[in-house]
Amino acid sequence: MFGYKNQQNSPVMLNPLVLKPLKLDIACKNPFFDEVLKVLIKVCKHRLTEKQKKILLHLYEVKYENCTFSRLALNLSKKLRMPLSTVKHILRTLRECGLILAGNQYNKGCLAKLSPIGEIVAQKLHSEHYNENSARFR
Repeated sequence: MFGYKNQQNSPVMLNPLVLKPLKLDIACKNPFFDEVLKVLIKVCKHRLTEKQKKILLHLYEVKYENCTFSRLALNLSKKLRMPLSTVKHILRTLRECGLILAGNQYNKGCLAKLSPIGEIVAQKLHSEHYNENSARFR
């Protein structure tokens, strides 16, 4: 397609996270699951950069649909007024961390979206961000 030839001799390995997204039962009352979720959210809160959080929150609030990785990067770059290369780097990092699902060099054309874990983390970040902003105006 588009004049590029597949130079690989072996079959392409597809990312199972993109093909079969993880289904989570959020209403699970397992204490171990709750503790792992709390730790994951705490790690994301403290280790994600401000730009990564900004993009994650924007993806949560706007819910881009029918966008590939490249189109999403372009839209975010324009909307958030950030360099395209920075947005692509951040999206790659979020994809490697499992917070977003998107195509890569082996499975191009897959639509980009938040993963189930990314939805949970973004929801917590969003609620804390909203509470923090509402406290400022009191």
